[in-house]
Amino acid sequence: MAHAENLRTLAKQGYMKEAMQLLYAMNQSDSYTYASLLEACARSKSMALGTQVHKHMKKSGFQPDVILQTKLVGMYLKCRNLDYARQVFDEMPERNVVSWTAMIAGYAQQGEEEKALELFSQMQQAGTIADGITLSNVLRACAGAEALEQGKQVQAYIVKAGLGSDVILGSALVDMYAKTGCIDKARHVFDEMPHRDVISWNGIIAGYAKCGRMEDAQKVFDEMPERNVISWTSMISGYAQHDYCEEALTLFCKMQALKIRPDEVAYASILRACASLSALEQGKQVHAQVITSRLESYTVLVTALIDVYTKCGSIVNARCLFDGLSHRDAICWNAMITGYGKHGLAKEALQLFEQMQQAGIKPDQVTFTGVLTACNHAGLVDEGWHYFESMNRDHDIAPVIEHFAIMVDILGRAGKLDEAREFINRMPIDPTAEVWGALLGACRFYFNMDLGRYAAEQLIELKPQNAGAYVVLANIYAAIGMWDDAAKVRKMMKDRGIKKEPGCSWIDIKKKVHAFVVGDKSHPQIEEIEATLEALTVQMNEAGYVPNTNLVLHDVDEEQKEHIIGQHSEKLAIAFGLISTPPGTLLRIVKNLRVCLDCHTAMKFISKIVKREINLRDAARFHHFKEGLCSCGDYW
Repeated sequence: MAHAENLRTLAKQGYMKEAMQLLYAMNQSDSYTYASLLEACARSKSMALGTQVHKHMKKSGFQPDVILQTKLVGMYLKCRNLDYARQVFDEMPERNVVSWTAMIAGYAQQGEEEKALELFSQMQQAGTIADGITLSNVLRACAGAEALEQGKQVQAYIVKAGLGSDVILGSALVDMYAKTGCIDKARHVFDEMPHRDVISWNGIIAGYAKCGRMEDAQKVFDEMPERNVISWTSMISGYAQHDYCEEALTLFCKMQALKIRPDEVAYASILRACASLSALEQGKQVHAQVITSRLESYTVLVTALIDVYTKCGSIVNARCLFDGLSHRDAICWNAMITGYGKHGLAKEALQLFEQMQQAGIKPDQVTFTGVLTACNHAGLVDEGWHYFESMNRDHDIAPVIEHFAIMVDILGRAGKLDEAREFINRMPIDPTAEVWGALLGACRFYFNMDLGRYAAEQLIELKPQNAGAYVVLANIYAAIGMWDDAAKVRKMMKDRGIKKEPGCSWIDIKKKVHAFVVGDKSHPQIEEIEATLEALTVQMNEAGYVPNTNLVLHDVDEEQKEHIIGQHSEKLAIAFGLISTPPGTLLRIVKNLRVCLDCHTAMKFISKIVKREINLRDAARFHHFKEGLCSCGDYW
């Protein structure tokens, strides 16, 4: 008895080595002592010691009761060994509701939702009555498996059992309906709950955020009687995920003002917003906070930081972060390779790809998207073919539509339009809008009207509401002086109610994002901005700049065309940057669409005239302008 009591004391205090030595000195122990040992092993997640306790039970001939066997199942589940837990469960001569619930919860919590639901069905067939804890875990499995019909059956079971007022089950139902896409049903359950806790409120917020109904999510958030870090994180994640990035940043600042410490999910979400806005200074501040919070070892955060620095134009900082990682998974390698590709640094991207393989990391589809993008932006046609063909041949990776679209873009940009068309004809899968869009873009660049018209027709058939196809086709007609045809395309757009997405550029000045659209007059400093642009235009003209008015779709005189292209959003953003920052400051501009030919030319002139570096991130890639040159080498 004294040995057993000492052993239990040692186990509770975490002295497992000494406790095990005492166990080995005993021929057999009792259920209470074995339970103490198994609980200690579960707390420390030490499966090796737990297995030794299990073996000691078997070797000594001890016959555990249902309670001890359930603890054995729980120990293996805590150690994340579902197979061992299921083996013990299947060998149990008798099971109670706790035994069934433990195994169902283990499956639900470790991503094996289908097995959890299957086991619940077996539990019902065995005649064991589920309790609230069982049902909450079953609902969790329904949510994870998006098993709506089974979730409805569980709700009926809850009502029949008289558990409808249970807060935990109500919260689980809200979560289940939200995650299976039934947000209105989730809201109905939420509204009918007699009592709600913070989990209930968080569930409905997460549901609204998932489907992009951020106004509803914000309304619920504002009504919450109390909030925790998950409440704030759900809102920030929702805003960032649906590209309400400024709102995400505003909410993150409020969260910090209230001294609520962000978790790794909140940091990852706000970093996503910083990357999207190209908000480098905010990204740096979040980076410092991640370090202060001692979360820099989280791979997901380091990967998010790499993404921030690459999308903000600081590729050197991104590489420093990457090189400082002690452990790199495929996601980290992909982030860095993709970053190099977006910056047009094909040599660095391809070298990193080779290093990735040498490190024993298996490339995936995302890896090859980055590799092919790098080849695309550098005009490496032969290399693009090599890596595309190596996917299946060397890596057993079947190309998906994104890889086919990039190959069409590689061929099209290089002027190999007929080869691109043949490639599309040979594709083993039906070409999508992305594929035809890549071909159409190339036809626009090389003024191939016949093939461009065909590509536009295919694109419009697939996506009749996609304004891009109409705009590019009208551009092709306008560029070669076919104004009547360009007008017909514009009329077609008007008749079908299709509106072109307006070009928008933004710049981050003193931690505030300033956005501009073409011909924008709304900015409070617009007069100074326009005066700066006029002065720049005079200097550019003197330096040899000739406006590319072929890009204007309207049949107006040359002076009016020059005025239109002179008011493009990226030019307004640059002018504002010039008047808002000290001489020599690097300007970072982001545009939602691809930069036009005229603005690209103008930026080269501006960078030389004002002796500034300009980093422009458009919808396709980065352009680094310096001393009259662009990093893309005019191949984009």
